[in-house]
Amino acid sequence: MVMERMILSRPGFDYQHASTGQRGLDILENMAPDIVLLDMNLPDMHGMDVYRQIRQNPSLSTIPVIAVSADAMRHDVKAAIKQGLSAYVTKPVKMDSFLDNMDAVLARHRSKQSPIHHDSSQCF
Repeated sequence: MVMERMILSRPGFDYQHASTGQRGLDILENMAPDIVLLDMNLPDMHGMDVYRQIRQNPSLSTIPVIAVSADAMRHDVKAAIKQGLSAYVTKPVKMDSFLDNMDAVLARHRSKQSPIHHDSSQCF
């Protein structure tokens, strides 16, 4: 709920929530968000397992993924980033720094793509 409020506080952003990893993967099959915010501690699977499935899907493989977790162990963060996550945010999330981080990830991602004007962003 906190993440949703942060995202929706910004004009031009939409937000879709899934309470489990499998539900999230199902939703991703039907949409192509600009960014995925991925909780590492989901009730049905670990976030890195969800991340691997996202990367294995050619239609989703280039979407930036930001990990969100209460686990702030340095080795967990480094391991996740090494596997390709765009960023790793630890809870409690500070709104300003989180939104700045998300903006930076989106800007990097968009600069790698062909120039397309984005009026809004979708977060999952």
